[in-house]
Amino acid sequence: MKTHFAIFALAFGLLVSSHAQVPYQGRLTDVNGTPLPDGNVEIAFSLFTAVSGGTAQWGPKSYTVSLVSGRFSTKLGPQDSSARDIGNALSGGATYLEMTVESDPALVRQEILPAPIALTANGLPNVTILNGKVGIGTTNPTMAPLQVMGVQATSLTNYRNYGRTGNTLYNATFDKQLSIYAEHEIRALAFLADSDERIKTVKGRSDAITDLETLAQIEITDYTLKDVVGEGSDSYKKVIAQQVEAVFPQAVSRGSGVVPDIYKVAPTAGGWVDLATDLKVGDRVRLIAETKSGVHEVLEVRTGAFRTAFESDVDEVFVFGREVDDFRSVDYEAIAMLNISATQELHRQLEAKEQTIADLQKRLANLETTTAAKLASIEKLLQSDRQLVSVSLSQ
Repeated sequence: MKTHFAIFALAFGLLVSSHAQVPYQGRLTDVNGTPLPDGNVEIAFSLFTAVSGGTAQWGPKSYTVSLVSGRFSTKLGPQDSSARDIGNALSGGATYLEMTVESDPALVRQEILPAPIALTANGLPNVTILNGKVGIGTTNPTMAPLQVMGVQATSLTNYRNYGRTGNTLYNATFDKQLSIYAEHEIRALAFLADSDERIKTVKGRSDAITDLETLAQIEITDYTLKDVVGEGSDSYKKVIAQQVEAVFPQAVSRGSGVVPDIYKVAPTAGGWVDLATDLKVGDRVRLIAETKSGVHEVLEVRTGAFRTAFESDVDEVFVFGREVDDFRSVDYEAIAMLNISATQELHRQLEAKEQTIADLQKRLANLETTTAAKLASIEKLLQSDRQLVSVSLSQ
């Protein structure tokens, strides 16, 4: 079996701390260079300090990956079957990755240089590495291991801003000043948002009754992601932005994004991609080759093909999908706050019902006491009447 790899060195360079997971993407082909059929395969990964021989510093650890046109994506680590952290194996000198697919012989090891980004970062504009800290837009990073200074205007539509100025929905297309934009997950222990009362114009407490009614209309959905190569096949239990938008629009933002609505491999040459689509001139489409990718404008369209300025490094390209300007994002913080308000209303209703029950129980006790007293009086009167009747009969 022959394999081609598209390793993202940045992932290996930055995620080498203890208990880290390392994203890994690759492509598997047969000996003729034909991508393996779509489906699941098991791959065992190991890390060595030598190109051949030696003892594994991490692994082997097996992962079941989903192949789409031979491409796959997974996350290595944090620990192997012997509880060894992958971060420790990647934090030393030269490291070599070995892969074994199913029962085939091990593939030729690949060298992974430790922290490759650190070897070139000081040559990049506006990037500084100082005392183990990375600064972007600053030459003196002291606030955190990664400090980002400066912003860039990014065009967004119906964007929800959660931060200094509170939870605000902007119903227009405008330039938002962003410092960090991430295509995938961001992992952290906590998120801190400025929330001091002195920076806000408080309009009043939220209507908890309405919040409870709104929360009851939000649907929790089970789903998987269509991009199984990049995102995996895990199941999720969350919300769908379009459904939330219909009942709680202030929790949904719109901006530009790419959707996997084509998701096919196609031959390419001279900028032309031989694939029948409904793309039009002016549309933007994400294309992925062996070592590079990007979103490019469609310049020409002909029957069964379209052309962009993307220059592929191989004779085929993965057409991920088109860029849209109404890509929806959900503000889960807003839903969480809605949940708190609704829970407080449920608590208030529960307390009211408990008070009503207590009052009814008290009334019932009083009625039982009164009824018992009246029954005792009636019994006493009946006893007196029986005595009178008995005296009368005896006479």
